[in-house]
Amino acid sequence: MNYANLLTDLGMETRLDFADAVRNGTCTIEFDGSLQVTLEAGDSDEGSQSVVYVHAVIGEAPLTNAETLFGRLLQIHLFGFATADGTFSFQADSRQILFFKTLRLAKLSQPEAINDITSFVNQALRWRAHLPRLAANDAAELPPETPLDSLTSIA
Repeated sequence: MNYANLLTDLGMETRLDFADAVRNGTCTIEFDGSLQVTLEAGDSDEGSQSVVYVHAVIGEAPLTNAETLFGRLLQIHLFGFATADGTFSFQADSRQILFFKTLRLAKLSQPEAINDITSFVNQALRWRAHLPRLAANDAAELPPETPLDSLTSIA
């Protein structure tokens, strides 16, 4: 599978025309009426566009106490357990918090790729909803199913 195949399959599922996106190597799709998810084609070693970078802006870092938020986000994406292998990032110039994931399409079947996109969207929506609480200055608990809730010491 490659980027063009993924967009074709997404087009069949959503009834959208992705012909321009295939030519441009990038597209942004709006989910849930408010979440913009960008899919960008990346070349694998053989140049087949079998790598796709999926990302969405899920919020902005606060002007004060940002280090608390960053620490919590780092804890949450530990090993990808609580994020379905998604990762958080920060764009300093815009103060935007991104949620992203790299898909290696050559290793995925069509249903697996569609499931990964669906999972990504669900996770981005989830973490966007939790971001204000995570950024709060108090010691708010992490959302359910975070890795810190399930890890135990074996030493």
